[in-house]
Amino acid sequence: MSAAHLTVSAPDAPAAPAAPAAPAAPDAPWTMEKPVDDVMADFEDVCAVSDLLPERAAAALVGGVQIALVRLLDDSVYALAQHDPFSDANVMSRGIVGSATVDGQDVPTLQSPMYKQAYDVRTGACLSDPAVVLPTWEVLVRDGRVLVATSPRAGHDSAGAHSPATATTG
Repeated sequence: MSAAHLTVSAPDAPAAPAAPAAPAAPDAPWTMEKPVDDVMADFEDVCAVSDLLPERAAAALVGGVQIALVRLLDDSVYALAQHDPFSDANVMSRGIVGSATVDGQDVPTLQSPMYKQAYDVRTGACLSDPAVVLPTWEVLVRDGRVLVATSPRAGHDSAGAHSPATATTG
């Protein structure tokens, strides 16, 4: 028996009915082909999308690491580190979800509840200090469930901030 394959495309490209929606880089869509079993083994089922209030963050534990989940009004879901590097506290899920204009573009943000730094929810980049980047995790929404990668994106670890050059959208 051969393994089923999953093709994931950018949100603006039509997807096969059974394929989960997946985030794509803002400048170029991407496609990934990987056996479904391999993809799902790398993700943890966290909650139903309906459990997350739009424009609010929520805390979750994925792979033993605290993360902040953010659901936007368009039902896209992002995962960032729960740890605020400026206050050294796990508080990001208590932050304010909003947006900021950066280079003429509307950027969805999560603002730290402690010292109010705003982070791009797609990349984890701090808008006021580009050298600081919160680790991010890939998120899939499948059949109304939020699935979060068990490891942070490449170039990130769950312990701290990293260079914006390694950040990708989520």
